[in-house]
Formats: sequence, C-alpha cells, structure tokens
Amino acid sequence: GAPPTLNEINLYTTAGDLKRLEEFVNHQCDAAFIVDILPAISKLYFLGKFPSFKLKPVQAAILCGTGIQRKNAGDVAAELGVERGIVMSQMHKLIKDLTQQLRELRKSAATMIQEDGHQGFAADVEASLKETAKARLEREPEDREKVTQLIDVQHFGIKTWEQEITKSKDG
Repeated sequence: GAPPTLNEINLYTTAGDLKRLEEFVNHQCDAAFIVDILPAISKLYFLGKFPSFKLKPVQAAILCGTGIQRKNAGDVAAELGVERGIVMSQMHKLIKDLTQQLRELRKSAATMIQEDGHQGFAADVEASLKETAKARLEREPEDREKVTQLIDVQHFGIKTWEQEITKSKDG
C-alpha cells in the first residue's frame, strides 16, 4: 500500500498516542495504557500503510490477536501455545518497531505537506502573475484608446497623431 497522508495518520493516532507508545517502549508504563491504541496501529499495519516494513510472523499474529481481535496477552499466548512472557516480549519489540515506523511516517508526511505547500503556493503565485500580465497586455491598446478619448489633449496645445496626419494631408 501507499504511505498514509498526515491526515490519515492523524485519523488513527494522535501525538499523545505516539508519546504513550514511546513510554511503553521505554518501560515507563504498562501494556494496559496502550491497549486502546493497538486497534488503530494494527489497522494501519494490516492495511499496508507501513510500506517498507514487515513484522515477523509471530509478531504479526500477536498484533492481530491484541489489536484486531482485542484479546489480552494471556489469551494470545494460550492460542499460540507459548508463555505469556514470550508474547509480552514480542509485543514490546513489535510496538517499538511500529512506534519508530509511525514516527518516521509522521515526519515524512509533515515534510511532504510543507514542501508541497511551499511549491504549490509559489506555483499559484507565478501562475497568477502570468495570467495578470497576459490580461494586462491584451487590454493595453483598449486602455490607451480610452485614455486618449477621456483627455482632450488639444487643451494642452498637443496635437494627436490623427491631427498631425490630417494637417500634413491638408498642408
């Protein structure tokens, strides 16, 4: 799948969610504090929104069990036939990897928005300037004619081009 946009990432996770995931990775909080985030990051992972990243099969099974199926680590361990500690260890590793991927996705999506925004703005300004200049050049002969008609140049003792031609023909 294609990398998600910043809006899509923000739809599934917040900056606060990322902070809680990082706290879990750094052993500053228990898994219970990130249980509500697991379905969102599971969805992002299984929809292929981490394009250059793959979990190990056992980690994907644990993420599916805890995130998609919303089972606790004990139930997932029983289904996989392993100890709960192994599931928690693998869960810690997968959350660490996914948190890193999520952080990188957020950073690259934000960078793309900034670059696109600046380039888009510059392109809009340039196009607007070109359009205005073109319209101005097209109107110039008409505007000159209007100005000539509005100003009675004879009042200033200035003869128009037409008057000069008429005088030379008559003269």
